[in-house]
Amino acid sequence: MHIFPPKLLSFLTLRQISLFLLLLLTIGCGTTKKKGPIAQEITVDIGAEPATLDPRKARLLRDFNLIRNFNEGLFRKNKEGKIVEGIAKSFSVSEDKKTYTIELKKTYWSNGDKVTSHDFIYAWRSLLNKDFPSPNASFLYYLKNAKAIKNGHMQPRELCAYADGDYRIIVQLEKPIPFFIELLSLPIYFPVNRYVDKQTPKWIHSAETYVCNGPFRPIKWQMRDSIVAIKNNHYWDKDVVRLQKITLVMLDETTAYNLFREGTLHHIGSPCSTIPTDVLDFHIQNGTMLSDLFLATYWIRTNIENKILANINFRKSLALAIDRKMISDNIFPGSITPATTIIPKSMGLTEKEYFMDADSKVARQLLETALQELGITKEEFPTLTLSYINAEINRKVTSIVQDQWRKELGIDVILEPLEFKVFADKLSKGKFELAFSGRIADYKDPVNFLELYKYKDIGTNNTGWENEEFISAIDS
Repeated sequence: MHIFPPKLLSFLTLRQISLFLLLLLTIGCGTTKKKGPIAQEITVDIGAEPATLDPRKARLLRDFNLIRNFNEGLFRKNKEGKIVEGIAKSFSVSEDKKTYTIELKKTYWSNGDKVTSHDFIYAWRSLLNKDFPSPNASFLYYLKNAKAIKNGHMQPRELCAYADGDYRIIVQLEKPIPFFIELLSLPIYFPVNRYVDKQTPKWIHSAETYVCNGPFRPIKWQMRDSIVAIKNNHYWDKDVVRLQKITLVMLDETTAYNLFREGTLHHIGSPCSTIPTDVLDFHIQNGTMLSDLFLATYWIRTNIENKILANINFRKSLALAIDRKMISDNIFPGSITPATTIIPKSMGLTEKEYFMDADSKVARQLLETALQELGITKEEFPTLTLSYINAEINRKVTSIVQDQWRKELGIDVILEPLEFKVFADKLSKGKFELAFSGRIADYKDPVNFLELYKYKDIGTNNTGWENEEFISAIDS
């Protein structure tokens, strides 16, 4: 099945870039001469204001990681990347693999309330309400009746997930899936304190009202500046938490890098911020940057509600005119792989390429076909807009793509840099033409990438594309 052209332009597969030194190393020689223990405090750059700290609404990697510092679900990833119990004490699975019974530990919220099974069920039902804005709600569609509830065909109380007392949850799935326990480690499945959410609806917007159940809790939040968090003494596993304080600062990448070099910042880069691309090669050569494989793909979404972009041959021509290898060699040397498939090749699949990279000849032929089908000449072709989140890397990549389309196809596009919240709002409302973005795997299964475009009305799609054959293939 030729999945990719109908809805997006597969772009670049990224490796995680994480530049950091431990506190002990960044303090400097002068500090190590002092007597006494080193303060268990660090300062970390998170790049920008989080879009949300509500686990039901998060869609950015940065927000996911901040939420994981403040909250915990039934399961979590340990430092080796293995899924282990979090709030869950134990679980069992029925013979048909469709019913999970999960026993909970006795744990507490940061305000002293008990964390119960009712908090989980409340969170899941609330985000499935058809009027609740939750871009990743489709991750709950594995639960029986969840999709029908989100579409307004059933009531939230009809979700087949139940609280059997305060410390047991019973979940029924639509069909067996091999990665359900890993799904339960995602923020979308985290609990929400139901009493606080009902009594203080805007609790997520202030450190004073934010209630959480993870290893840290925010105590000060200055919008667009910083978040200060301290160890949460109500956390069930607090004895393993050595850090006493984390200061999360919101800086542009150049400022953050300079402060890191001075030792003021202790961590910059993935998963919460970015690093100036012009210093990557230096740190790779000097061994001062840690990098690891990252399951992610960059692409350009196409809004097929637009008459021009609705033409499949035009979308194919745009895709084939991009020289991904040139972009990867010039901007991310040694860090990324050109993507000619949606699913990152590092997942170990052997699927063939969907298309040739930088196939300019075919791209021009497809453009001519598209113009004939649209009944217009190249001179009559409208100028399109390519939107992107305002960041250095995105500016560089989109500028090259703009130049390649102009050179290879004779097509002009306008670049539109946007703050993340504005960008996300435009995508969710379908008020865009082309949008440079991407996806980072939430769990290690290829379907995590493919299901993003299963239904046109889910928050991960935003293209207007849906195909019954594709839906059937995913389900089977």
